[in-house]
Amino acid sequence: MASFETSITKASGEDFDISCETCEEDGNMMEASGFCQTCEEYLCMSCMKTHCKPKPTRHHVVINQHQMPKPSSRKPKVIACTEPCKKHPPECFKFYCTEHDVPGCGDCMILEHKSCTVEFISTISEGYNTTREYLDIVKKIETLQLDVNEVLTRAEKASIKAEATIEKAMSDFKQYRDEIEAYLNKMDQYLHMKYSEANENNAFKYSKLKETLEHSEENLNAIHTQLTADVRNTSNLFVRVKTSREDLETHEQDVKEIKKTKLNCIAFTKNATISREMASLLPSQEMELYSVPVNIAPKNPFEMAPRHISDLTSVQLNGQRRCNLTSLVNIRDNIIACTDLQNKSLLLLDIARRELLSSVSLKYKPWCTTFIEPRTLAVTLTTGRMIQFYEVQSNILRESNKITVDGECRGIDSINELLVVTFGQPPKVEIIDFHGNVYNVIQKDKLGNNIFNSPFYVAVSKDGGSMYVSDNETRAVTQLTLNGTVLAVNSDLGKARGMHVCNDGSILVSASNCIYVMSKDCKKHKILIDRKRGVCYAGGIYFNEEIGALYVRMYADDGIDFIQTYSM
Repeated sequence: MASFETSITKASGEDFDISCETCEEDGNMMEASGFCQTCEEYLCMSCMKTHCKPKPTRHHVVINQHQMPKPSSRKPKVIACTEPCKKHPPECFKFYCTEHDVPGCGDCMILEHKSCTVEFISTISEGYNTTREYLDIVKKIETLQLDVNEVLTRAEKASIKAEATIEKAMSDFKQYRDEIEAYLNKMDQYLHMKYSEANENNAFKYSKLKETLEHSEENLNAIHTQLTADVRNTSNLFVRVKTSREDLETHEQDVKEIKKTKLNCIAFTKNATISREMASLLPSQEMELYSVPVNIAPKNPFEMAPRHISDLTSVQLNGQRRCNLTSLVNIRDNIIACTDLQNKSLLLLDIARRELLSSVSLKYKPWCTTFIEPRTLAVTLTTGRMIQFYEVQSNILRESNKITVDGECRGIDSINELLVVTFGQPPKVEIIDFHGNVYNVIQKDKLGNNIFNSPFYVAVSKDGGSMYVSDNETRAVTQLTLNGTVLAVNSDLGKARGMHVCNDGSILVSASNCIYVMSKDCKKHKILIDRKRGVCYAGGIYFNEEIGALYVRMYADDGIDFIQTYSM
């Protein structure tokens, strides 16, 4: 129920058209008797009498009721700032220091800006909602909001990915532990079988030995009794001694043979290799921590401006003046894996530190390698007709399993636990799993014509919708589905010796003396880097979009291979 005072106030407001704005702010409705042109406020008779007395308002221009403007003809009044001062609450921001570009209350101006030029916020803020400063900051906030939402989405995906790698690591460890336990259980069963066989054999030998010795002991006791019981009858003694010789020789031979008997003993010896590995490796050495970036800034390769950062020569890599780095792949950050065809080796490099971390000698010449998260490399060994897997553990390459393939394997890429492999002889592409099972063979089109003449490299899009195969003989890059349907062909790039599919689907292609960027439908392309900017017989290529680094294998005129790094 409304109070008496409120009712009177509301009722009194109905008797006049214009009220005193000063009193209205205090909750009182009084008829306006004048208007301050300086403050642009309506005043009652009481407020008019006191308005020009204080020093700050002494020179304000106040007009009477007959001269004051109608509310409809007057400019809209700027609403007073109600934001509380952070330094002097509950005082509100009222003034603005033009020299320091800061708002403040009356206390702020007196204490900190006494000698500065100060303006009323209500005066200078009129029409501020249409100024460039206001519009720019609103746009900046909206852009930042979009960025925050985008980063939040990426962070969520990175969190899911990180959690998945942890779960997989635990699953891999459990499987590894189960394999060890299965091996030890099998060894335990085998040893128990051998222990049982040895015990049974020893028990049988001991039983026969005991039986023979007990029989001999019984006979010897009887003979001894006969010979010592009656020594006076020498005739009997003579006969008994003569007749017992044969029995004694038999028992003597039995004892002699029994002395040769050996019982089987078993001693357990630890496996020296396993013990040495267990002693040298701490649990932490079997667990490798690596990061998953939260924010991967999307880049349009067609708009990128590469900037040359550094070169790393083959001499600096492994002391070899001549080598042939046929492929390279970025594992993470600045860690690169390379295949060296000429020296039959696989290299692990730290580009930033210019350091060779690990290398392994291969039985056959390697052609290409691909990285399978979280830490596996698959390498095609062309003449060996096999794919060799290596685990990257603490920046060390460790040989893993291998699979044989049908033909001279060349390029390789991976997608969804499948390998996409090109073959020179016969010219084809195969989709196989990590165990060597073939899911698809792509060799001919629907008309029965060969799709490839001499396929070299292959790159698969991130969504698995397309693969791109370079042909050394036709100098074309062909786009196909994983089912073998030809989607497009680009024959304008020359011999492509390296390809990388970016996150947006566009493809980076290294061909002769140029680095191209090609649209995902193969219809358009442009030169990203040419010979004038250092490209020389470009080969393997990889773009790390997480850190904006492009790595390209080059071959100099003096016969030295080197890796160029560009900032994108």
